Amino acid sequence: MHIIVAVVFTWLGCLVNGVFLETLIKHVPSCGHVITFAQFLLISIEGFIFTAKFGTVKPKVPLREYGILVAMFFVVSVINNYALYFNIRMPLHLIFRSNTVEREESERNVTFALASALLTSSRFSASRTHFAGST
Repeated sequence: MHIIVAVVFTWLGCLVNGVFLETLIKHVPSCGHVITFAQFLLISIEGFIFTAKFGTVKPKVPLREYGILVAMFFVVSVINNYALYFNIRMPLHLIFRSNTVEREESERNVTFALASALLTSSRFSASRTHFAGST
């Protein structure tokens, strides 16, 4: 039961975050990067306090490698903010952002298959298409 509650609240948190980000960017177009930075700062402070115990717990991942991952994630988040400036609706943005580039792998992703069929009249066989993440 606790796992279901955690998954539901995580999903709802992401959904609310996306809706508010889209709404805020629509009203104040220059705020996307500030919001992204504020989110990263808040999560960093929370992690430093509760996970690293104010720096007293030795990190399991070397800081250099962790810093590279954080920097890449931040850059991708900032680039994703630019998509919202082109007045792309959040659900469509999330659908395409979550898909792979390679066609053979993409054929197995139901979301990609549906989006491709709608936009480009592509056809995918039912035997090769299944939910993302399943093997």
